[in-house]
Amino acid sequence: MKETLINSLILTLVFILIVPAVGFVINLIATVAFKALFSLADSTGTAFAFFNNRLTFLGVIIHELSHALFAFVTGARITDFKLYHKEEKRLGYVSIVPQGNWAIRSIQMAMTACGPVIIGLIIEAVIIYVISLGVLPWWGVALLILLLFIPVLFHMDMSAEDLKGYLRGAPFFFILFFVISFVMVNFGVISQDFLVLK
Repeated sequence: MKETLINSLILTLVFILIVPAVGFVINLIATVAFKALFSLADSTGTAFAFFNNRLTFLGVIIHELSHALFAFVTGARITDFKLYHKEEKRLGYVSIVPQGNWAIRSIQMAMTACGPVIIGLIIEAVIIYVISLGVLPWWGVALLILLLFIPVLFHMDMSAEDLKGYLRGAPFFFILFFVISFVMVNFGVISQDFLVLK
């Protein structure tokens, strides 16, 4: 029983942390590594800002629509939606007001926050699958990568505000996935052979 509880706890932590971890790594690549690369040619940061805010704007649209989609599907009220905030010269945002009881609000906050990572992973997987089919000419592959794959990749991250929303919703998800993990491990749906403790 002790091993089952510990393995269930580990599975739950992995599941809860995987989405923000993916978002963090993408953010690290986009805002640190790529920014450093651009700064070799332009120390003012103008080139990176142009690339991030303009050339990959389709990624911004998908990012904000992902937030809005998950907010809508989970029942949160969308109070403000912007793709670009001209006055502050920053990228878009979605503001929501969670509705319902604690569990429903937790789901709304967590799912809305991690929406861009989930939708981004789905889009990137579809693009890779389509390319792997070999039905597109070389220029079609190049356009798909330049116009969709790269913009989505650069904006399928979680901002600091997204991470706060995710963490506010995480306690309910922790309880839910712990119970699911415990049942699956206890009844052999997930084999103990693949887990940390046997």
